Amino acid sequence: MVDDGVHRQVVVGAEAEFGPWTWGTKARDDFERLTADLASGAFGDPGDVLVLWEISRLSRETGKGVALVDLCEARGYLIHITSYERTYDPRRYNDRHELITGIADAEREARRLSDRTLRGVNSQLSKGAPHGKIPFGYRRTYELIDGRPRPVSQEPDPVEAPLVQELFRRVLGGPDKAPESIRSVAMGWKRRGVVNRQGGVTFSPQNLRHMLMRKAYIGIRVHGGTERPGN
Repeated sequence: MVDDGVHRQVVVGAEAEFGPWTWGTKARDDFERLTADLASGAFGDPGDVLVLWEISRLSRETGKGVALVDLCEARGYLIHITSYERTYDPRRYNDRHELITGIADAEREARRLSDRTLRGVNSQLSKGAPHGKIPFGYRRTYELIDGRPRPVSQEPDPVEAPLVQELFRRVLGGPDKAPESIRSVAMGWKRRGVVNRQGGVTFSPQNLRHMLMRKAYIGIRVHGGTERPGN
């Protein structure tokens, strides 16, 4: 068997029916690469099994998912969905139908979730409430609304905000001080032990350059390519 890198669980009943299975060592963490290998036959021999945790991992775009099922059918590969405890043979019309129906259902659910998320973001924007990731230098206040904690305001963080101000001040310079390089600021912060929110990692020059380009720091909110004044 060739593992796609998603899940390595083998169901005893399925292996008894289609096995015994032998696990290969090829990692399939790229959909385009997987598709190319299925098309060329580099994935393995006919009868080899593509193992996935759930059917939505085939693709959340119906067209791409069906194309993948077609490739498996043409090359004689099986598809095992561990969450269903089921191995499918795309050459069987019932198995093919179940796979394609599952892919279409997964796409519908993904789009429904996307629409719901977009409505929530638009609602927050219309109320002037914060949305998205919290920029470094800010913190949020939450209130319980309809049984769920929702952000109602965003204000400077007393620890992080002075660092953002320092970054802009040092890079821009001033009447009595020449501008500093981003690299110089990054090295200085590293010596001082200034770290980010993710696991205590120090800021790289690239991180600081990204911060300098964030429009949130000049009071502009961006959503869907549209800019509007921030709070």
